[in-house]
Amino acid sequence: DLPPNESRTIQLGLQPSSSLPLGQHSGEIFVRSAEQQRNVSFNFRAISTEIGHLLVQVQDERTFWSDCCVPPNQTCDECLPLDGTGPRLAGATVKVLDIIDGSLKCEGQTDTSGEFRCPNLLEDFYRVRVQAPGHGIQEQSVQVVGDQETAVAVFLPSQQVTYNWTVVPT
Repeated sequence: DLPPNESRTIQLGLQPSSSLPLGQHSGEIFVRSAEQQRNVSFNFRAISTEIGHLLVQVQDERTFWSDCCVPPNQTCDECLPLDGTGPRLAGATVKVLDIIDGSLKCEGQTDTSGEFRCPNLLEDFYRVRVQAPGHGIQEQSVQVVGDQETAVAVFLPSQQVTYNWTVVPT
């Protein structure tokens, strides 16, 4: 029995199936004493100890379409079909964040080939955030698989026009 206004710690031991998906899980346990009963919510995160690697490849309109479709050429017919295998965007800032708590796991810039590698990540889900001067910010989720290099292509939209507003009192 637990006297009024006192507390006890309950330790919950979990034995999840090996097929349990990675990520956040929640549930409730039912706790009962002679005088009270209560549902207690719990959360846990299924994680893996496997290690994988992430390859981020960044492109924008100019690198995706390559130089053959830029004036003075009048037609892009000779470039088609385009599959995005042209040059990539160098100097983009890449951040790899934990998808649950947002903590930073890896960061850096794309190299001259427009690629950024983040080695030795735990097998899990991550949020990849990419930005570059003159471009918008792009975020997407990716699952890194253990014992593999997971490649993700990120397309950054160019921002060719900006607006600056000045408010003047009248």
